[in-house]
Amino acid sequence: MNFLMALVVAGLLILGMFLFRWVVRHVFGQELQQRGGDLSREQNYGMEVPSGVLVWLSLADFVYVYRIPISLLILVCALGCAWYCGNG
Repeated sequence: MNFLMALVVAGLLILGMFLFRWVVRHVFGQELQQRGGDLSREQNYGMEVPSGVLVWLSLADFVYVYRIPISLLILVCALGCAWYCGNG
């Protein structure tokens, strides 16, 4: 039962990771389009875009680029915790 719960939690965390990227791209994408920026080219942001927007977009891109290692790390940690708690 511990392993099933661990897989559910890991799945929810991985789903949340992809949902985070979609929300950030959607919210800030509208702002960038209004300011004349282009989401595909970071050099087009210029000084018109607040630096906080670039931080969130960079974090979302990092999550997307490293999605497989992050997903595997989440899965291994969840299963490791389930194994540890099950042996106690």
